[in-house]
Amino acid sequence: MVRGFADIHNHQFANLAFGGKMFFGRAFGDSEAVLPHCASVHGPGGVGDVLGNVFRTVTLRRDPLSALGHLVGGYPEFDGWPRWDSLTHQSVFEPWLHRAVQGGLRLMVMLAVNNEFLTSKVTKAKGRTDGDMEAVDLQLQEARAMQDYVDSKHGGAGRGWYRVVSTPEEARATMSEGKLAVVLGIEVDYLFGCRKESDLSLAQLRAKMDQYYELGVRHIFPIHFNNNGFGGASYDKVVQSTQFQRAVSIPFAPYPLTVEPARHLGYQYGGGWRNVQGLTSLGKDLIREAIARGMMVEIDHMSARSKEDTFAICENYNYPLVSGHTGFVEISKGDKRHEGNLLPAEIERLRKLGGMLSVIIHQGDDDEIETWRGGADTIEHTSEGTSNTLLQAYRYAVSKMPGMPVAFGTDFNGLAGSIKPRWGREAGRIRPGARPPGPESILAYPFENPLTGAKMDKSKVGKKEFDFNTDGLAHVGMLPDLIADFKKMGLSDQEIEPLMNSAEGYVNVWEKAHKPRPIKPQFCRVGRFADSRDSILEWDPENQNYWLGTFAGNDLKYNLVGNTKGFGGSESVSRFWTGNFTGLERTQTLLWYPGGSHYWLGRYDELTEPKFRYSDAGDTKRFGGAEGVSLIWTGDFTGSGKTQLLFWYPGDRNYWLGRFDEGAEPKIHYTPAGNTNGFNGAEGVSLIWTGDFTGSGKTQLLFWYPGDRNYWLGRFDEGAEPKIHYTPAGNTNGFQGGEKVSKTWCADFSGGGKSEVLFWYPGDQNYWLGQFLGEKIDYSLGPAGNTAGFGGAESSSLFWIGKFTDSPGTDLLFWHPGDHAYWRGQFTGRRINYIPAGRW
Repeated sequence: MVRGFADIHNHQFANLAFGGKMFFGRAFGDSEAVLPHCASVHGPGGVGDVLGNVFRTVTLRRDPLSALGHLVGGYPEFDGWPRWDSLTHQSVFEPWLHRAVQGGLRLMVMLAVNNEFLTSKVTKAKGRTDGDMEAVDLQLQEARAMQDYVDSKHGGAGRGWYRVVSTPEEARATMSEGKLAVVLGIEVDYLFGCRKESDLSLAQLRAKMDQYYELGVRHIFPIHFNNNGFGGASYDKVVQSTQFQRAVSIPFAPYPLTVEPARHLGYQYGGGWRNVQGLTSLGKDLIREAIARGMMVEIDHMSARSKEDTFAICENYNYPLVSGHTGFVEISKGDKRHEGNLLPAEIERLRKLGGMLSVIIHQGDDDEIETWRGGADTIEHTSEGTSNTLLQAYRYAVSKMPGMPVAFGTDFNGLAGSIKPRWGREAGRIRPGARPPGPESILAYPFENPLTGAKMDKSKVGKKEFDFNTDGLAHVGMLPDLIADFKKMGLSDQEIEPLMNSAEGYVNVWEKAHKPRPIKPQFCRVGRFADSRDSILEWDPENQNYWLGTFAGNDLKYNLVGNTKGFGGSESVSRFWTGNFTGLERTQTLLWYPGGSHYWLGRYDELTEPKFRYSDAGDTKRFGGAEGVSLIWTGDFTGSGKTQLLFWYPGDRNYWLGRFDEGAEPKIHYTPAGNTNGFNGAEGVSLIWTGDFTGSGKTQLLFWYPGDRNYWLGRFDEGAEPKIHYTPAGNTNGFQGGEKVSKTWCADFSGGGKSEVLFWYPGDQNYWLGQFLGEKIDYSLGPAGNTAGFGGAESSSLFWIGKFTDSPGTDLLFWHPGDHAYWRGQFTGRRINYIPAGRW
């Protein structure tokens, strides 16, 4: 394990965001050239930095006069910036970042950032626009340029300490060498330019995901300040307006939201409201596409409903999520209690997924953050907006994520603010009634680095020497000083470990996200488990549960319906059938459990907690168990209204019919049902299908007999002991025989009341529909279509049939690996039309 801490939220190249002029100072290069006094851009006395001055005054509660300007001194005096309250100047310059690395920083998520609304209000560099993705592209390129620059200072390609990484393996190898692993990410309002859901098709979304994955992006924010085509944003910002505010023309609110009451959840912002918008359908696709690529997904800035939707998807896949720069409702007060911060239940869901939690460094002031009193001891919140404030949030996070890492999310260069000093003329205000900190809590230089044990003196930048006690967290290089200050305030070695292991922790989470997972469905069965329409029952091996997918319109929606863990999981009960075995109009499952050599009947119960409940259904021990009767079919062979089992027993070379009795706990009893000895036994007629081919209301057998190259239809007679008798049913010799049409399905596809035969003929790459005319199959009406657009039948081998909708005929449902999606084939007359049917 590599020890070191992580900064999960850093906007190192924000100088290229916001039109290229609002934010001042490049992240690397010659200090004199790239970090001069900022008057050339921000104007004399910083008066031209209007938005920066306003944000600093409001966000950090500075004196109202500070809105008029700021100190401009950069190189070499640095008497104007970097500062703890400077929002529009570089704070992640290369030598400063290197000091943090020397002090234990091992991983940083570099998030390309922008805000189109703010950019539209400021002067832009020549040729620049407001566009989010324009700014993103420039920042991603700049990260590579900085890597090359650092390499050039350390002997050539690959030798520098700043390494952009693309996999968790690369990250761990980089960190083990004492270097900084840099993960590229994106945080903008309109990811991929998607303002509304109709802006991107699913194919276009996938193309964008692939494009930016190739550029090295591994960490994404689906949503930022405003609702977009992927979902709803958290209601927590002055630039958002509610439907009530818009009704009375509240100005300066470019982001319109519709909100609903949420005080019952603990929110108080704006009177206790939350955004009504969750993830859109496209937003859900975005989450699944990120999962398919092993990308890190952020829940920060999502509305509570968007978070709920994201959790639901990721819990299906057991996929970890990230909250990279958050606060916490439980320890917040007043307007800080908003849906942009995490509720205890949301933290718990994040923890159960094995996700990553990081605290934003600017937590708020004394009237916004409570003292955390949930530990063995208490470190009082005494000074507002300082490391003492951050410490409350950090200790809270550690208590809620026991045994798991907790990182910093600095939000440097992100207009969020930093940490005030605890001492000096700019020290955070002492809370009323609180005991001021004593001189024993002053951080003495040089201090011993908590991670490396090395001595670290004050940070020197040009002619300025930075002291954490009186300067606060002025730049990224002072993160080791912040951690040492935590120790000075009484943080124990045990409590600091989650931070010291947070770089490794991020990589562990990334590894979990990055590992292959079953995007395609596993072990699926179709039946009327819940209502009068067919649904699809799927087994998820990742969390060992069954999920029931039902159609809502053209999209599949899933509900958790239990498991067979008592039988060792789906892998242990692979002999599995479905049917209406008890005549109660709902489909049941019948499974063979070799552990007890019994069949078990599973019935879906939705009255209390929707799940399958199982009862013993007997055995076939007299036939050597299920292993001895390997050819098994299901159907209503006698017309009783119940599903029966039909199997071939090689011990006596006969078919046997298994029917459920009428008891409270139905058991199967068996009667002989004839044989196919005239066709060399069941071994000679291995292509066998079932269906009501003649419209009689009974299930018949249809098989291909290679001895005469014909199909034969087997029907049960009406005697007390039903037996099968056979009549010839035509052939497919025009298609080179049954051997060439092995992909065959039988159902009432056209809605005519009789089962038809649908098969795939590789000779012309088409599906053909055969209908019984009398007792013979007729194919004369031509092909029924194809799946050439999906790569042919060979590319859609996960294939089911059922009445999934209210259409009169049976539908096809197949999973296409090309887009990891379901498609539904519906017959119009004798031709198949395809409709997208959602994703698993």
